[in-house]
Amino acid sequence: MNMRRFLPLAAVAAAAAFPASADTIYLNNGVEIDGIVKDRGDGIFEVEAGGRKVIYRASEVGSIEKNDKTGKLDMEEVRRQVAAQKQALEEETGLTEQQRDRVDELITGLRGADGGQRGKIQDTLVQLQADWGIAKYVNYLFQVSYNASLLEAAVWVSPGDAMPYLRAGVEHPNGEVRAKAIELLGRLGDRDSASLIARGLVDHIFDVKLSAIYALSEMNIRKATPAMIDMLTQPDVKLANAAREGLALMWKAELGDTPPDSATGWKEFWEAHRVADAIALEGLEPLVTPDLEFVYG
Repeated sequence: MNMRRFLPLAAVAAAAAFPASADTIYLNNGVEIDGIVKDRGDGIFEVEAGGRKVIYRASEVGSIEKNDKTGKLDMEEVRRQVAAQKQALEEETGLTEQQRDRVDELITGLRGADGGQRGKIQDTLVQLQADWGIAKYVNYLFQVSYNASLLEAAVWVSPGDAMPYLRAGVEHPNGEVRAKAIELLGRLGDRDSASLIARGLVDHIFDVKLSAIYALSEMNIRKATPAMIDMLTQPDVKLANAAREGLALMWKAELGDTPPDSATGWKEFWEAHRVADAIALEGLEPLVTPDLEFVYG
């Protein structure tokens, strides 16, 4: 059974009262919805349903059909479909609705949680994986959502399953997701993603740049030294200081506790300690362009 065919229940409810004249939008997960579809021209489609709007990214939309469908729904049929979806999801994930709600509650609680709260949520999710086996459901959630909290939870529950989502998240149109994906890949030591992560150094979002510096440093990606040296001249002091600390960490074996104290000193050091396939800042392509940045409402 393909979990991508399930429609988020909120979307089913939103679709229950479309206007008399409607289009049909076909989503990539197999869902078809009648409604007034508006192309905003920025990679975002709005589907109007009874005065409410549901937002979809262009990447989620397969096609749109102009037609004369009324868009009216039989509420009994809606309820039947919702019940069938719940049952199918339970069979696919092995979790009851109450169990799924508990997982949803924990992941939602991560947003804005402080260190102590985050630790408790992490411990609870790890325990639920041991008790219930929640990984299948967490993987399913990526088909209906893609956010930083979900990425973090996925790593705690099953790092191996989370890896493809983390790598895809590095090029996500939301900066918070990009920053979190890079942070987690660095934490997991995914050196195969080093060149991709390095592109975060030229991102237009501050937190993405900072995550890229930390990740490259933690994984000791020495070929990124030229790019990190260029970061020393960043006008933002926090970024420059992070690059300075990162370089000192990467080359601690050679330099001990006395690293160069300037960009010029680091350039001289690099000339004497070059490694292959060096990454320079000017050769990096941004992960996304500012016009494609997607901000969650």
